Amino acid sequence: DLDPSKVDRQGIEKVTAEDLREVGARGDRLKLICRAWRHEGQVSAKVAVETVPAGHPLWAVSGTGAALRITTDLMAPIVVVQDNPGVKDTVYGVVGDLITVAERKFETENDGSLK
Repeated sequence: DLDPSKVDRQGIEKVTAEDLREVGARGDRLKLICRAWRHEGQVSAKVAVETVPAGHPLWAVSGTGAALRITTDLMAPIVVVQDNPGVKDTVYGVVGDLITVAERKFETENDGSLK
């Protein structure tokens, strides 16, 4: 299991106007990227600002849009993009997260058994 509190997180606070100009001059974009991977049975993750080159599927994501890129050992990467989600999309995600938290809390408090 991945403990969210142990994920290395670096936000946008250190991005400068000069960073944006330099990246933009090359035709690239800065994006806040979350990566997760499995290695030797352990799941790790990090969140950080990364340069995304023009032509990469994540380059075109803008506004409140989001994308998920899945890389496997069996096939080419799969990319799913959601363009500018609405309020219902956001609420659905938050409610889903709350249900997951409640389920895990219940499992932890009850040793995983239904009593």
